[in-house]
Amino acid sequence: MEFKVLFKKYYGKEILVGSILLVIGWAGSSLYKWIFVSDTNLNGYWKVALKIKNSTYKPYLNMGCEYRFTISQNGDLVQGSAEKYNEISADGKVYNYNGNQRLYGKCTGHIENGHFGNADITLTLDEKNIYGKINICTFKLKVIHKDSLVGTFITSAAEAEGIASMKRIE
Repeated sequence: MEFKVLFKKYYGKEILVGSILLVIGWAGSSLYKWIFVSDTNLNGYWKVALKIKNSTYKPYLNMGCEYRFTISQNGDLVQGSAEKYNEISADGKVYNYNGNQRLYGKCTGHIENGHFGNADITLTLDEKNIYGKINICTFKLKVIHKDSLVGTFITSAAEAEGIASMKRIE
């Protein structure tokens, strides 16, 4: 018998089954990545802007704050540091924090893969205020571009909440 005929006779089914298993394995790994693994990259430096829309302390209404975040990402987990460098009053006056006036904090969070849209980011900022008290601010953000995120925040400082945006600096 010819080699092709012998090969087909004895190995044809195994090759077909092996090929099917290979396709199923490839599809399964692609599906796993699509569902569970985000391709969002938050590593780097970010400018974070907040606008307060609601607060128990009325002078905070419509006030803004700006931060610089330095973020490191490991898979879907993020961590980093934050520096508050200015506030913008409701009437638009900017108060720059220089040197030892600046407030610092740590941020942690995670990325939820946006397989039905853009990825969702949850960040928590622990910031020490000028009185030494820790304020906790939680951000819920959505990736709208690889260098831009938008969403909301809520903070323990005067129970304030509002809108937030992050723009990559570098």
